[in-house]
Amino acid sequence: MSHVQSFLTPFGFQAVDTFDHSTGTPTLTQVQAYDAVVVFTSLGPNDPVLLGDVLADFLDGGGGLVTGSYVHSGSGIDVQGRFQTGGFSPFNFNDTNPNSITSLGTVYLPDHPIMANIATLTTTSNTDPTLAPGGTPLADWATGITAVAVNTPGTVASITQYVGNATFYSGDIPQLFTNAILFTVSN
Repeated sequence: MSHVQSFLTPFGFQAVDTFDHSTGTPTLTQVQAYDAVVVFTSLGPNDPVLLGDVLADFLDGGGGLVTGSYVHSGSGIDVQGRFQTGGFSPFNFNDTNPNSITSLGTVYLPDHPIMANIATLTTTSNTDPTLAPGGTPLADWATGITAVAVNTPGTVASITQYVGNATFYSGDIPQLFTNAILFTVSN
């Protein structure tokens, strides 16, 4: 978590704080203090249903959400509740953990704001959920797995990259997450 905080801080966000959802669940009031929230998992959330309900309420109230790897796993380390069942996500909750060593492949929408200034992405820790109805793919990994997608209203951007540790990626991942945050709060 502190790694994500360190790579987002240089982009000029007013506040970049962390919360370990494996030991507790933030309240709606806590997340409403922010315009956008970034969620990724590697350990299961303390209460995956409650976390999903809080995130859905946050989205209903106008917040933006960026998700990273394992949020869509469908295996108990994912986010559940209304976020999973309410049609918020651009992905289905069915990913596996291929951990493919790959780089940026096809970019479907190069002019999309999330893809601005993205030249190189490399990953060793990624997931492969399928697109949900209303999900729009922005780019794939070279393996053909969707790398970035957004939901139809543009309030959720999902990136199939684990960002909890810099050893699992290189390239423009910090810029990609920054762009995604800014995009979700503008919709």
